[in-house]
Amino acid sequence: MILTKRYNPADHPTTRIIRGHVLDVLRTVADGSVHCVVTSPPYWGLRDYELQPQVWRNSALGIKERNMKTKTESPAMQLLRLVWEHVQEATGHSWLRLNQAMRSAIFLAVEAGMRFGPDDLTDANLCGFRPGYWFDGEMFYGRAVAYRNASAWQAYEKAHGRKPFIIKGAKLPDAHNYGAGRMDGDLPRLVIGAEFQWKGEKLSVTSFNDRELCFMACSYTRTPNEFCEKCGRCTSSGTAKLLRRYTITHADIRRANAASRGSVKSAKSADRGSGAENK
Repeated sequence: MILTKRYNPADHPTTRIIRGHVLDVLRTVADGSVHCVVTSPPYWGLRDYELQPQVWRNSALGIKERNMKTKTESPAMQLLRLVWEHVQEATGHSWLRLNQAMRSAIFLAVEAGMRFGPDDLTDANLCGFRPGYWFDGEMFYGRAVAYRNASAWQAYEKAHGRKPFIIKGAKLPDAHNYGAGRMDGDLPRLVIGAEFQWKGEKLSVTSFNDRELCFMACSYTRTPNEFCEKCGRCTSSGTAKLLRRYTITHADIRRANAASRGSVKSAKSADRGSGAENK
């Protein structure tokens, strides 16, 4: 609605303008009498209102003094905000371009080794960037682990309540979707696509269930390649076929580690006994 003249309450007998402290005024408003509320709340850290420190509630209620100065952001969040605010200044608006730019920016922050704050990936901090349109959580987590950016994977684990799964010897296959991150050494955490040995089989992580504190992994067998009988050329490459599916918890990993340590101790005892007999 566009007002073409100064607002006059007399022209709107059903409209009232109430001035006062919200906590005091709301107590006087009858239940069910308000059908729509339009507001601009001071979301913490998302806006800088250039205000002096002030008390937003009565100090008698125990609310400490706060101001609306934007808190110091991590380098990774500064990059995201820079892209969000300036990405289309020279080209005009496109949601597709914006989403692709934000996705590239957060991956760049991971790959460049930029620091993420512990709360950077919480809903409160990401909501202003519409992450549902461009943020792929498991892809981010896998890339953070592949590039050994501990601050990035810790921020993801805190935001999603994930207790990391760590299995010695886990690695990413040669063909994976996490860029050119470090491939040497064991993975510091399991991610989707990670491969590891379990009960004599090679498993691949397929998904995580953070609510149930477990993850799913599968073993596969591969059908043989098919070759032309006349020329010997490969006519059809073999395909992976599901062999077994596992649901693995932290307790399962602890039991497997304990069993592995027991096997090592038994082997060492057997070696010492064999050495004594030889003497």
